[in-house]
Amino acid sequence: MSKALHLTTTGSTYPASHPLLNSLFSETLPSPEQVLPRAIELANEIVTNTSPVSTYLMRELMYRDAGSPEGQHLLDSRVIYELFSSKDNKEGVKAFFEKRPVNFEGTMQDDAPGAYPWWETVDTTNRPVPEGYQFKPKTKL
Repeated sequence: MSKALHLTTTGSTYPASHPLLNSLFSETLPSPEQVLPRAIELANEIVTNTSPVSTYLMRELMYRDAGSPEGQHLLDSRVIYELFSSKDNKEGVKAFFEKRPVNFEGTMQDDAPGAYPWWETVDTTNRPVPEGYQFKPKTKL
């Protein structure tokens, strides 16, 4: 967080080799032309080797945490426990023993764990509006 804040608040430009960027990105490439092919390669790796349900839940667990280390541990444990009985977990184990590629078919719509969603949504429909306020759309230049 401190490195990201430094980068966003100083307004300075840094080369990819700068020490501030060492652990900020998972990888950097020598030229811009290599970025898109590498991104496609990573996307194919994710699609081929990971369960869409597990991948989605891992991302949500990082972005929508429980608010404390203890709460996060309990939440992670519950989600993992529920995923042990999922069809994607069974497929992964079966594919491993059969030494074949996996064929994950789980979806969040049909196979989400009971703990999902674990966060409280914020109601943004009843925001207070100052008295006399009138919306004025921006005019096109």
